[in-house]
Amino acid sequence: MFIERKVNQATNKVELWECEWEYPEGAPAKKIFVSRIGEEQPLAPEGKNSWSQVNAICWASGCTLGNIAVFSKSILGNFPAQAGNDALLPCDFVHAGKFRHGADRWWCRTHQTHWGTKADQESYKRSGVMRCANHSQPMNYTLAPLEINVADYAEVGIWCSLPTGLSTKSIESRAPKIHVHLRPKAQGKKLIDADFEAISLLYHEDLGLFPHAEITRVNITPPAAFEFVCAVEENREMTCINCSQCGYPHLDLGDFAEAPSKTFLW
Repeated sequence: MFIERKVNQATNKVELWECEWEYPEGAPAKKIFVSRIGEEQPLAPEGKNSWSQVNAICWASGCTLGNIAVFSKSILGNFPAQAGNDALLPCDFVHAGKFRHGADRWWCRTHQTHWGTKADQESYKRSGVMRCANHSQPMNYTLAPLEINVADYAEVGIWCSLPTGLSTKSIESRAPKIHVHLRPKAQGKKLIDADFEAISLLYHEDLGLFPHAEITRVNITPPAAFEFVCAVEENREMTCINCSQCGYPHLDLGDFAEAPSKTFLW
């Protein structure tokens, strides 16, 4: 069992639902909405201004929220600008086993923390909404990120952009970014040679990388790119596991790669 959000077309409200996967014989896994938990937030705020829904990539960079990328094809939240580090995003829960005393434990994929403590339960009784302890902490984000279909270019280069290591001038400290080179023709002129906050690679299932047909893009964020560099430098073995339950890939990066857990977190 896991938690998903969906829009009630009758009320135009975002709702939290308990869901599970159904596995028809000879067919792809299908998501089933089992029971409604309650409303989470309006799709549009009251007043003259309203929300606009666009593609966005969000991630947590510091140890407070963990260092695993958090992403969605489209996500509802509070985005004050085109990019920044102060977005407030809704929780995204999946079941993560049980606590030692037997109570159900949930994992928030947005804010990288467990839910299910006594304090969490009391908060749920008061508000009627499942919210993890980190739900009010700001996240990094970029709206309408650069989208790249690798099939459209002869050469695509993507790597982690870091501040200069040695310089005769003062080196300004900054967070990692994603650097991109795109060439329409091999060895030709670069169409793009620049840094980006995060990027989105368009994916087609014919490539056969992932078993789940719903995967249409792969988002690359600064913490993921930086941890990849660290893994290469430390000669770590890297792999991708396709979940037998949902068919989506799972990557262990950052702290999760350094101290693997016996508990499988979606």
